[in-house]
Amino acid sequence: MQKALLLAKYSASGASGAIKEGLTGRRKVLESVVEAMGGRITQFWGVASGEWHIAYVMEREHIPEGDADNIASMLAVTAAGVVDELRVLPLVDTEDVDNRLGEVMKGYRPPGE
Repeated sequence: MQKALLLAKYSASGASGAIKEGLTGRRKVLESVVEAMGGRITQFWGVASGEWHIAYVMEREHIPEGDADNIASMLAVTAAGVVDELRVLPLVDTEDVDNRLGEVMKGYRPPGE
């Protein structure tokens, strides 16, 4: 399973709705959406900063940013006007990165060397 960190910043109306419903209620809604895409939410947080309001980790078989499920869910959220910004950051296990480093570094050289 692939993982992604999703960060969302509520609009004023989205924040108002989240206050009424609570973040636990929003988590349940988002879990339903992610499950409909064949995934699951493994972690969910409220974020104590002005830049983001919620963060969660989603697991799915594939997490390309441009797939139809991601585009459809982002359009639905945008059309509702409740999120000002949504960011999807694909996550990669460090072991997978380490396994690829040898191959990638064979062809790399710093400028001027």
